[in-house]
This record gives sequence, C-alpha cells and structure tokens, in this order.
Amino acid sequence: MNTTDEIAAAEKEVSANYEYFKQMQPEWRGEHLLEFALIHRQQLVDFFESENDAVKVGIKDYGMGKFSVQSVKDDPIDLGYQSHALF
Repeated sequence: MNTTDEIAAAEKEVSANYEYFKQMQPEWRGEHLLEFALIHRQQLVDFFESENDAVKVGIKDYGMGKFSVQSVKDDPIDLGYQSHALF
C-alpha cells in the first residue's frame, strides 16, 4: 500500500470511528465524562484518563492511522478529519 492509499484508509477508518463515537457519546457521558475513548473499527476498545495513554495503546495495538481517540465531553465538536486522526 502506498502513502496515498494509507492516508485514504486512515481517513476512512477515522471517519467511520467518529460516526460511531457520535452515536455512543450520549451513553458514555454518564460514567466516562472527560475520559478518552479509544476506538478501533467502530468498536470501543477502552476508556482512558489521558489522551496520551489512549494514543500509546492505540499505536502499540493497532498502528498509526488505524484507530481514533475522542474526548467524551458534553457536546461533540467535529473539527474535521485532521482533528481526530493520527499519522
């Protein structure tokens, strides 16, 4: 897979994960407000107290561009693909 294909695949993964996150966030806010959700293939992996911890596990277990980390807040904010992507 070349770099262009890898970026396209990462963008697709992150976009799908974000859609899953938006669906699940209302449910997660009760017990996980201000935690960070690690999401892989539109499935919750786990919640973390810090974004850094979630990113470390994501990289170790799935590799760059193959997971998403989202902060569980009162209101979701979509700042675009780059805001929830890691390369």
